[in-house]
Amino acid sequence: MENGGTLPARYTCDGAGESPPFEIRNHPDPTAALAITGEYDRGPINEPVFWSIWNIPPERTTIPAGIPRTPTVETLGGAPQGRQRGGEVGYKAPCPPPGQPYEHRFQLYALGEILDIEAGTKHDDAVEAIGSSVLASARLTVTLQRSERTSERTTQPME
Repeated sequence: MENGGTLPARYTCDGAGESPPFEIRNHPDPTAALAITGEYDRGPINEPVFWSIWNIPPERTTIPAGIPRTPTVETLGGAPQGRQRGGEVGYKAPCPPPGQPYEHRFQLYALGEILDIEAGTKHDDAVEAIGSSVLASARLTVTLQRSERTSERTTQPME
């Protein structure tokens, strides 16, 4: 993925629906942990979060694709993941209605402290906790526009 590019189908409901990989080039000292969030633009007020993961060890230089949808991710030092309201834990593949392009933002955060919030916390609550500990952040913005033909195979409501 490239900033300003298109979200590959592999990371959407039209593909495997797995979380995308990330490369971490640097972060400030003293970073205690890393976090990632994913949200999409659904209007000026509504920006639903579809992924949150935190307390990733700061020595990580890559986050692989396909993070398991488990409350904690052992391969990332036991990093906890959030969940959507009433939904499952982990990455929920974006699946907007067909036709209109939607902007999706992935944010990588360097945190000043290990967060004391439980795995399975609602994404919105996790984002709030992450925001209170940010030392630095980087954003990757991509667009997703599903075609009518693609949406006939898989249609999921956006939460």
